[in-house]
Parts: sequence; structure tokens; C-alpha cells
Amino acid sequence: MKKLAIAVRQKIDLLREQELYAYQIAYYILQNQRLAEEAAKTALIELSRGCLLLKEPTEELRTSVKRLTVHASLALAGAASAPGKAKEKKTVSY
Repeated sequence: MKKLAIAVRQKIDLLREQELYAYQIAYYILQNQRLAEEAAKTALIELSRGCLLLKEPTEELRTSVKRLTVHASLALAGAASAPGKAKEKKTVSY
């Protein structure tokens, strides 16, 4: 049981380390804070489902985060711009 708890804690720590990176990618694509948060969350959840998360080298992990975040961002961008959907006001904060 302790090994499982340690593995879960390590997985959470790895995901938290990638959280800002995922958000930065999503925000760059979407230019919308709420949509970027949703895309980053979706990407990190998908990444957490991978059984090799703890064994991936750092560069491969970042590549996976980038790929999943771009995919989630583009999916959200497509959904946000679909006919019949109200477009959100884009906000930029400095």
C-alpha cells in the first residue's frame, strides 16, 4: 500500500511540475484564460492516465504535455468557434 501511495504522490508532483507549461501553451493558442485553464486541465488529466508517466524522461514528458495540450486547445478552439456557439470575449492580462 505504501508503494502505491508513493507512486500516486510522484505522479501528482510530476503533473504539478507541468501545469504552468501546459497553461502557457494553451493560452498562447487560445488567448483566453478560462479556455486555457480547461485545455491544460484536459491535457494533464489525459497525461495522468498514461501508465508510463513515472518512467518518461523529462524531455519526453514535456513533448507529451505539449502534444496533448495543443490537441486539447485546438479541440476547444473548434468548439468555441462552432456555429451557434456564442464566442467568448478574449481577455489579455499583463
